[in-house]
Amino acid sequence: MARNPIELDNDTPLIPASTNLPEITIKACVLAILLAVLLGAANAYLALKVGVTIAASIPAAVISMAIFRLFKNSNVLENNLVQTAASAGEGVAGAVTFILPAMIITKFWTSFNFWQTMLICMIGGALGVLFSVPLRRVLLNLSLPFPEGTAIGNILRASAEGGARVKSLIHGAVAGAFVVFCQTGLQIIGSTYSLWFRAKNFLYGTTLGVDAALFGAGYIIGIRPNIAMLLGVILVWVIGLPFLSIYYGIPVNASSPYDAVMTLWSEHIRYIGVGTMLIAGIWTLLSLLKPVVTALFLTKKSMEIVGGESTGKILRTEYDMPMKYVLSGVAVLSVCAYVLLYHVMAHSGLNFSTPKLIFVSFVAVAGLLVFGFFSAVIIGYIVGLIGSTNSPVSGILIINILIMSLVLTPLIHYGVDFTSAAHRQAAIAIILFAVTMIGVAATITSENIQDLKAGRMVGATPWKQQTMMLIGVMVAAVAIAPVLELLFQAYGMGGVFPRPGMNPQQMLPAPQAGLMAALTQGVIAHTLPTGMIIVGVMIGIFGIIIDEILKKRSGMRLAVLAIGLGIYLPPEITTPTILGGFTYFFAQRSLKKKLDIVPEPQRKIEFKRVYDRSILLACGLVAGAALMGVFLAVPFVLKGSSDALKIVGDKFTPIANLIGVFIAVILLGWLYRKGSHYKN
Repeated sequence: MARNPIELDNDTPLIPASTNLPEITIKACVLAILLAVLLGAANAYLALKVGVTIAASIPAAVISMAIFRLFKNSNVLENNLVQTAASAGEGVAGAVTFILPAMIITKFWTSFNFWQTMLICMIGGALGVLFSVPLRRVLLNLSLPFPEGTAIGNILRASAEGGARVKSLIHGAVAGAFVVFCQTGLQIIGSTYSLWFRAKNFLYGTTLGVDAALFGAGYIIGIRPNIAMLLGVILVWVIGLPFLSIYYGIPVNASSPYDAVMTLWSEHIRYIGVGTMLIAGIWTLLSLLKPVVTALFLTKKSMEIVGGESTGKILRTEYDMPMKYVLSGVAVLSVCAYVLLYHVMAHSGLNFSTPKLIFVSFVAVAGLLVFGFFSAVIIGYIVGLIGSTNSPVSGILIINILIMSLVLTPLIHYGVDFTSAAHRQAAIAIILFAVTMIGVAATITSENIQDLKAGRMVGATPWKQQTMMLIGVMVAAVAIAPVLELLFQAYGMGGVFPRPGMNPQQMLPAPQAGLMAALTQGVIAHTLPTGMIIVGVMIGIFGIIIDEILKKRSGMRLAVLAIGLGIYLPPEITTPTILGGFTYFFAQRSLKKKLDIVPEPQRKIEFKRVYDRSILLACGLVAGAALMGVFLAVPFVLKGSSDALKIVGDKFTPIANLIGVFIAVILLGWLYRKGSHYKN
């Protein structure tokens, strides 16, 4: 009788190295391509709306298992390759939407350039896959927990239970899609409930956001990051806003208290969040310096070992992409990056001489390789510790923005008049191009390492996973530009609208890209509001001190980056995320109490079953809502209005907002019940 897959040790492959099963098959490739596009589009929408992304590997694994049940000849290794490629779509979308919309925000682009966006994604993504080859043996042998990679591996092992899992995922997806269709399409459900007031010289209040995707995202993220985010909201939006409105004055052109608050956010508050996230990102790098140096040393040894081995001496489950292909690929991609950057600079309007074009392009590519690999090591290590959902990608990107700005700005500035807005825009674009490739490379490396952890558990062939990741990267690179352009034309991004008369409440704020644009603009033009940034830095330093005290005394942690995010994002985005996180906390506490009477072995099994069910419901809410947001963009663009499907008049808005609050209670109550309900 076969052993229960769940009982197998994580280091014992489900499929032994001596067994060869089909992995890269036609049906696996077709399904992988579809999921890479769909989940990549959904993650792009989520990143533009809230500034975070959700790991797509678990939903992709569950979906592929459900679909492969329709085929007689399928196996767990095919499922593994499908989720590997799907995670590439998610990774590319997440990294690109964190940075590239800054090209729109800074007005360098008026729409997303298809060819340049595609090449950025292909070059950065392929470099990320190649970086993961020598890092696989290093990071997977450092005894890191890889929480999400382990979860994926266990789901694949326990594929016999896929029916119940798919049911929760589908229910969540249908509910999330329905709510967004009624909110954004029919507009019979409100998406916000604002309570902002003006009392003489100051403003106070809050906004409740009603968003199925954010409720689900908050539930998945959990309580600790959301506590930190809540702390940021309280510090600035509850305590600080009244003082800021007195100090700077209430904007005279604001038509409502809400508009006045958003003006203060745009001009002052968000830079406090920038300062907090900046210091948190620097601290993250410093705290990881020792393990990173160790990892780099081990990587060097690993490259020597891999380079000296022949295929006949390596087990199937340890056979990576040959190192000669890796090094050749890095060389080819470096040339491609050089040509792309040279082309962008030559047509940027900066009128560089040919020697200057050659030199600046060379420095930018050198920075891409050095900082890209270094960032890949760091994020890969962090993903091994806490998973990809909570990894501080934004902190790494902030550091890269500052480093590349400091490296490239003096070179670009030499002989160029930076008093010209067009020249500053071009300089910003060059820096953002390079950093976007770095971000995509680092993100794809971390995603691939996580997938390789799951692959080790099920007995996959590493080089086939790496090949499938390349396929996923190429597909996502082709699809992401049209998706971003569609979303931009439908909703607008980061305060920029493609045409007049669009609804500002439906605009995608693109918070991370706005942050990257603000930082780059500030470094180049010396116009950063340093006072607000210093306030944010002080908040970040105070948070770091508290984090260190908590770590030493209780083992708990305070996510300082999340504090910055709570400051930076408007309340309509933070409130549903925080509510989702607290729903997770109370559901888990209730479940643990109910399971106290259950014997220990059975208790762990039941806890995992209920936990997985609720997490998949939350994943479904996120995926369904995000995908519906993408689908609705089509009629909006065709009709030229986000009111294309609206069936009620403006007088219905107060009723729609009340219905939205009622829907919020239902969704949060559903998540709570799914996460706490246990039948004895």
